Amino acid sequence: MLENQPLHAAAKAAVLDSVLESATDAIITVDAQQKIVFFSPAAEAMFGWRRQDVMHQPLEMLIPQRFRAGHDRHVEAFGTTGATSRSLDGLAPLHGLRANGAQFPVSMSISQVATPAGKLFTAIVRDVTDHRVSQAQLTLLKTSLSYLNDMVVITEVEPLDEPGPRIVFVNAAFERHTGYSCAEVLGRTPRLLQGPQTQRLELDRIGAALRVWQPVRAELINYTKSGQPFWVEIDILPVADATGLLTHWVCVQRNITQRKQTEQALADSAAANARLLQQLGQLNIGLDRQVAERTEALARQEALFRALAEHAPQVIWMLDLTGNVTYINQVWLDLVGGTLQDWTGRQWLAAIHPEDRAGLRAGWLLAQAGGQPFSGLRRVMCQDGSVHTMAHRGTPVRDECGTVIFWVGIDADVTEFKLIETALRQRNQELASSERALRELASRQMAIKEIERRRIAQEIHDELGQRLTVLRMDVAMLPRAVQASGALLVPLSVALLKDQIDDILAVVRDLAGKLRPAAIDLGLSVAAEALVENFQTSLGIPCTLSDQLPAGLALDEPRTLGAFRILQEALTNAARHAQADSIQITLALLNDQLLLRVHDDGRGFAVSAQHGQPGFGLPGMRERAAALGGRVDVTSRPGHGTTVEARFSLHCPLQSAIVLPPGYDPLDLVPLL
Repeated sequence: MLENQPLHAAAKAAVLDSVLESATDAIITVDAQQKIVFFSPAAEAMFGWRRQDVMHQPLEMLIPQRFRAGHDRHVEAFGTTGATSRSLDGLAPLHGLRANGAQFPVSMSISQVATPAGKLFTAIVRDVTDHRVSQAQLTLLKTSLSYLNDMVVITEVEPLDEPGPRIVFVNAAFERHTGYSCAEVLGRTPRLLQGPQTQRLELDRIGAALRVWQPVRAELINYTKSGQPFWVEIDILPVADATGLLTHWVCVQRNITQRKQTEQALADSAAANARLLQQLGQLNIGLDRQVAERTEALARQEALFRALAEHAPQVIWMLDLTGNVTYINQVWLDLVGGTLQDWTGRQWLAAIHPEDRAGLRAGWLLAQAGGQPFSGLRRVMCQDGSVHTMAHRGTPVRDECGTVIFWVGIDADVTEFKLIETALRQRNQELASSERALRELASRQMAIKEIERRRIAQEIHDELGQRLTVLRMDVAMLPRAVQASGALLVPLSVALLKDQIDDILAVVRDLAGKLRPAAIDLGLSVAAEALVENFQTSLGIPCTLSDQLPAGLALDEPRTLGAFRILQEALTNAARHAQADSIQITLALLNDQLLLRVHDDGRGFAVSAQHGQPGFGLPGMRERAAALGGRVDVTSRPGHGTTVEARFSLHCPLQSAIVLPPGYDPLDLVPLL
């Protein structure tokens, strides 16, 4: 037979030339000196050089400058291996250089053959520019799919029978909704999501469509990894390669469990109404009477619907199949004004906030195409200039054949709920702030109490304790003195003891005066004068008191004591920190308010730098003034002294008692009084 006879050498050469000339990949052969000895037509098209222009030219003219050295090393190493062929793709990035200077990525394999004239190296080169672009687009597509809320599953195209096509890709939404990780489902069939309630008829319908390579949409009950059923709306589409050969199925699934529950509730309600109508129909005698009664019942239902719609607190509307408004109730008119004729058709869109119209139209088109309910939020621009947030939901109404005949929907005004939510959030923040302030106040009160206890204990120890110790020693020595000198020293000893007792009583009176000066009972003017005089005598700082209060002014005890303590704290702060040469104190009555001003000519300070600094002076004065319905202001600059000014009304009701934490001793407030 002719086909079994070997080809002659000339025929073989002709066949080889035909293969080389018709190959779609570029074929280039070089000799041992890397000079081009063969350049295929595909190479001419790829590199842009004519064959006669490159023959016997160095191969490096087809390689970018930065890759030439590496290419020479790979070819030299390959020539020493003894292997007949090798792929260079994994060794380093490969690029070609066109005649116009453009660089492009390539994939290349190389072979070698020994000839009498020396070694020849043949490279088969493929331009992979389009492949790289496709890889980048694939990466972008996978990233985009990971952010979808809909589940995406990609499977092989076959087998359609058991065990089913294998999963090759799932997105992050699939993992969130089903509980399966990507690693758990790759290589398995989507049938792992099916369970006892998965509809067999729907599965058969899907299978029939897939067997004829057609897209299909269905609604199924699937199961999560934990065994929980959930409804999904599934769209399955075939994907073909560039040749038209089907390679994969793409399945997009949307969780519609909540929608199905709502539809079931509506269906139950519709079924109840249907049963009621059936019972009424059974009572009718005669076809005419039955038709008349049903017509009357429908008229009553329509009248009832309109009556309910007109008195409903929400916006109720009806759309025809094209999305034109055919009815809208009075609540809408109260919001946006006008009459029903002003808003029928597409006119109602003029009242929708411009930023919401595109999304609203997209949602309607999707619902219209699938005959499915739609819902969402939209803002309505009202006739008074305000903008209300409305939660809307539209549902198709079908006839006995299941065909959508019109749409009915409702808009609920949720603006007030949003405002209430914001107000509650602000109130919670205020309560938290008040709680923090109360804790800080309680902490400061406890600290002040400890300071007062320590100070009083120190004074008792230093003053009263020492004097009592001396008195005890003198009393103990009195019998010895009497025995030694008879009665001569008794009067002198008694006089000394009396002087010591008087000193102790003076110390006790001084301590009592520090806790609550007796001059407080004589009025603010007398108490302030005594305090200033004692301060000036003790510290030697000249003080001037300008008492401008009306004679006979009677202040209640809380205001008298509060003003006195603020003056006392202001003088103490000046003595400790101001380094002042003089202090001016002013008491006056301005616009039915008590004014207390303390100014020193000391070194001053930056008031803003004191916020958050430790200490109780300024915060204590402010809290005391606030309890009296007033305030304390402090002004100061470095090098210009400090002024403390307190004002509070003479008739403003005092704040109620401070509420202390459980277990807190009310006597802890004593240092503040």
